[in-house]
Amino acid sequence: MINILYINHETDSLGGCSYSLENMIQSVSGEVKPYILFRDYGLAYEYFVQKGYDCIVIPFKLNILPRNFNYVKYPFRMLYDKWFNFRARRKIVDLVAQKSIQIIHSNSSVMTIGIETAMECNIKHVWHFREFQDLDFGMKPFCGMKKFRSFMSKSDLNLSISEAVQKHWGMDKYPNSKVVRNAVMGVDDVCYDKNKEKYVLFCSALLIKTKGVELALQIFNRSQIHKKGYRLVYVGKIVDEPLMSRLHKYIQKNGLEEHVSFVGYQKELTPYIRKATAFLMCSDNEALGRVSVEAMFGGCPVIAKNSGGSKEFINHGYNGFLFNDVDDGAALLGSLISTDCSQLIMNANKTAVELFSKEEFGMMLIRLYRDII
Repeated sequence: MINILYINHETDSLGGCSYSLENMIQSVSGEVKPYILFRDYGLAYEYFVQKGYDCIVIPFKLNILPRNFNYVKYPFRMLYDKWFNFRARRKIVDLVAQKSIQIIHSNSSVMTIGIETAMECNIKHVWHFREFQDLDFGMKPFCGMKKFRSFMSKSDLNLSISEAVQKHWGMDKYPNSKVVRNAVMGVDDVCYDKNKEKYVLFCSALLIKTKGVELALQIFNRSQIHKKGYRLVYVGKIVDEPLMSRLHKYIQKNGLEEHVSFVGYQKELTPYIRKATAFLMCSDNEALGRVSVEAMFGGCPVIAKNSGGSKEFINHGYNGFLFNDVDDGAALLGSLISTDCSQLIMNANKTAVELFSKEEFGMMLIRLYRDII
């Protein structure tokens, strides 16, 4: 049994990062004794506690900087964060000793406290890169790229969820780097419900501009499928009021009030996915597109932006569709509702199992853990 401390950055939201962490831990069940470290109490902590995991809260600061940060405050924040994380590391070092931790696995690129603690304790470190930072969230490493790359070179294993993420960080040049796609669901989760309902699905933990929220609405409107009784259903938490105001104005202008609905954040997406006619992935810079994979497991045809990680596992016309612009996406959506997608859905099921099943992922991850220790 390998004792591993997983560090998760999410607090008040449950996004793909946390769900992927859960799936990852499930995939190595019986081989790993997991401990999960959070930087604060909140929705993510409560979720994992309810699932029965051994969870610990030690406040620490993330190593990210927004593009619009006031650089006059930079030296003060740098000193404060260093002091804050120094105190946090003292507690994590004690935790490592108490639990006989062999590996620290940082579940995101937005923090360096995992690699710093592992170096201090002289134990192994695995770093999971699940985001671009700048392209998808408008962030960059607070410590600067030179220091950040130094940390990357000292990590025992750097995992990227897609080739796009690996190349973005320049990790394809590192010998300690490997592309390991997410464990999303199990083989038994594959489904194909042929009794589809007349709605198109858009999902994101947070409904923000970079996820392509407006693009999805434009594609839906341009496709004109609402005239055939179809709806666009948004699943996700509303955090950007100006964006929502623009969406509602667009909806009113185009007479879509009866055809677009917002159902808020949902803990369980499967019921929505299995009944949806199609799923729209509209982000320009999606590191992987976890919900696209969930749709493939759930028998829902995916129409994704031809960019980022999506184009690495979606083979246009074989297991999903790729679009380049609004007209392209609208044409695909319009034709999909009158097309027999049975074979495409079965191909998508097969792809999901081969690339993203917990069973396949777990065997590979255990081998990687054993290799470094």
